[in-house]
Amino acid sequence: IKEVYRQIWAIYVQDKWDITYNLGLTIGVRHDHYSDFEGTTNPRIGLVWNFMEDTTLKLLYGQAFRAPSFVELYSANNSTLIGNPSLKPELIRTYEVGLSHKFVDNVNVNVNYFFNVLRDSIDVVQKNAPTDPFVFENLGGSNIQGVEFEVKAGLTRFFNGSYVFANYTYQDAESKGDPLPDVPKHKGNIGINIKPC
Repeated sequence: IKEVYRQIWAIYVQDKWDITYNLGLTIGVRHDHYSDFEGTTNPRIGLVWNFMEDTTLKLLYGQAFRAPSFVELYSANNSTLIGNPSLKPELIRTYEVGLSHKFVDNVNVNVNYFFNVLRDSIDVVQKNAPTDPFVFENLGGSNIQGVEFEVKAGLTRFFNGSYVFANYTYQDAESKGDPLPDVPKHKGNIGINIKPC
């Protein structure tokens, strides 16, 4: 790539209000400015309601971005792949509804529904003849929605702060009505986190 530099500055503000004894609202906003493309402003908001003992409902909205890398912008000496200095950052908007409940002192269960809207995703395309190099482009967007389940159990008898967990996610990802490649419909994790001291 050619010799380039990037200057970045950002400012972030967040505040939390306790509307009632069991209802809280958190609002934040961040502005990032990059010297090689225009700035981006991204808000976040969360509403948390403890409507029953040991049970919490969360409503969340967030917005984020991914700046194009130097390779995506300025790659020049590769005969098969060249950069595009006109790229815009990728943008994502996330919506989430979550319900969590503590069944006993050390067992928590969470269920979340999420809907993500990705725009201006960066990928490679070959514009004309099969012998032409690939070029990085903003290709539009995709939608991803799904449900997550998680169970977490503390191991306070052994190590305070340690826990075991298991989670499962079903997600449906598509772009213009077609399934997104390399995005699994089903995924899960199981693990243990040990805090020895």
